[in-house]
Amino acid sequence: MARQRNGHDANDEKKRPDTPFLVVPYTPSDNGARTWTDPNVVYYECPSILIDHDPYDPANPLDPDTLVKLSVKVRNLGALSCLVTARFYCNSPATAWTPRVVGSTTFLIGAQTGPTESPTAIDFTPSEYFGRFGLPTPDHFCFFVEVTTSLDPAPGTYNAVKDRHYGQQNVLAHTVQAAQRLVIPFDVSDLGDQRYEIRLRQLETSEPVLFFPEGSLRLFDPSVGQAVTGSMEVTLEAGEIRGVQAVIDVPDDASPGSAAKVLIEQSVQGSEKGEPVGAIGVTVVVSS
Repeated sequence: MARQRNGHDANDEKKRPDTPFLVVPYTPSDNGARTWTDPNVVYYECPSILIDHDPYDPANPLDPDTLVKLSVKVRNLGALSCLVTARFYCNSPATAWTPRVVGSTTFLIGAQTGPTESPTAIDFTPSEYFGRFGLPTPDHFCFFVEVTTSLDPAPGTYNAVKDRHYGQQNVLAHTVQAAQRLVIPFDVSDLGDQRYEIRLRQLETSEPVLFFPEGSLRLFDPSVGQAVTGSMEVTLEAGEIRGVQAVIDVPDDASPGSAAKVLIEQSVQGSEKGEPVGAIGVTVVVSS
């Protein structure tokens, strides 16, 4: 969901000796470089974003009306202690991030420290939060966290893929039955370029997964009225937000307990290598 811009990590190596160096870690060895090659590291599954002091467990979806506590683990690999401000956000499914603040907390973190949990948790009840904006609670939504301090400020990109100051955690896995059709509505937004490509694909992982055969993943733009496989082109007016749907047909022979990760990406049409400007990750689990 984060707009894909380069952070300021090019200067990180020379900054480490004499400033704070904040990281929202995705792995125990995460040093903030954001050059991941491990297929098991998925940017929208950040284990440092904690719900009731534990990483999110897709097997236990959140109850929309139940209060939970949000916190985050942060590393400081720099040589100076600092006051860290952690800001928590939540968003309904959208390829471009709309920062809606849940809450924030400030705490002290020492120099060259391992993962440290923010001591003051943030209250969050899904139905109350989305109700503030006049929205129903979506089946799928996303937590996002930003950590910042005066000598190592977050760059404002909201980019969990490329910047160590950010982490993203999608919640509420979609539980389905064999032969079911799953429809996931989401928004695409103009980010100043107006002509975009939207792609829908299954991610490869090292674990056995539910496999979607060709033609079972489609995109549908209601304004056009035609579903397409793989990718679609969208032209948006300046500042336009358009509702689109991902349509997923679960195979008839899908095994109970099998799962798949699906990625929806928005990129600027004709951009080099089709680099995404935003994305949504979806987990699909076949019920036992």
